[in-house]
Parts: sequence; structure tokens; C-alpha cells
Amino acid sequence: MIELACPESCQYLNIARSETAQRENELRGKELLEEGRMPHDLNNRERGIVDELFDAIARVHRGLNGPQMSDLTDSEIADALENAIKNLETEASGIIYEHHAATPRIEEVSRRLRDELDQMAKRIRAEQRPKRSEMINALKFMRDKAQAHIKRNDGQEPRSFLRFITLYVPWPEQQTSPLIIAP
Repeated sequence: MIELACPESCQYLNIARSETAQRENELRGKELLEEGRMPHDLNNRERGIVDELFDAIARVHRGLNGPQMSDLTDSEIADALENAIKNLETEASGIIYEHHAATPRIEEVSRRLRDELDQMAKRIRAEQRPKRSEMINALKFMRDKAQAHIKRNDGQEPRSFLRFITLYVPWPEQQTSPLIIAP
């Protein structure tokens, strides 16, 4: 899904999704046990935010809502998530201050993620709108997942987390087409 706009009907995509999800859950559970930590316990709104963040990162990578960042790495994603966390925490405290990321590129990803969260909040009715604390928890969950992929791969696969995310985010329908042409 990183390089191919695979249609949702692709049987290989569906098999890859289920096997990858199972493997990811097993690895993450093992890592958390080794670290002596408990897994994040997300509520329904936070799970929805995580889904929005998956979509937002895939859109940044694919260039669907701004400049394409096809060479985006897991460490850049983790840094952008950390920057977004800092900015939302500062905003929640009532202080008007913008934390800047180490590079303009990470700054752009962080800004686009926060913009996506703001757009999501506007689409949801006021009584169901997620709180800033829930957005921060979802961002921390995503950051921890990105950092786990970085640690797990020890620099060998700098886009493991991105591959994981894009596997679950469909391409826009107009960009997918069958890749095998029968005679």
C-alpha cells in the first residue's frame, strides 16, 4: 500500500492486513511485558482519533492534502507526533505558544496532523466531540507505536510504521485500478 494503489477487493491485501494485525499485536504485547508497562487503554473516541491519525499520516505520505512526502520515515513521524503533543498540551494549559520541530519537514507533518484533528472535531457534534486530553492520549498512543517500530527494527527498516499504517488506509478509489491485465 505504500507504493501500489491496491484496490480494496484485492485478496492479498486482505490477507496481509489480518496477518500483519495479528503479528503487530503479538509483538507489541511482548514488548510491553518486557518493558513492564501496560497497554494503552483507549476509549471509543480515542480509537476514532487514532483512525483519523492513521488516515492523516497516509494522506501526508501520499500527498493528498498538501505536498507529498513519499520518503517520510518513522522517526520523522514520531517527532511530528511528539511536537503535536507538546503543542496540544501547551494549548490546553491556556498558554499561547507554538513549539517548533527540529526541521521544517517535521514541522509540516505536525501542523498537518493537528489540522486534521481540528477538522475532525468540527465534523462531530459538540456533545460527542473529543476533548483535548483524548486527542493527546491518542497522539501518545501513536507516538509510542511509532517508537516501538523504530526500536524493533533498530534502524534496519526506517519506514516500518509507515508501512503498517498505509496497509490499513485505502487509496482514493480513483487512484486504484487492477494491476494485472488478463489477455
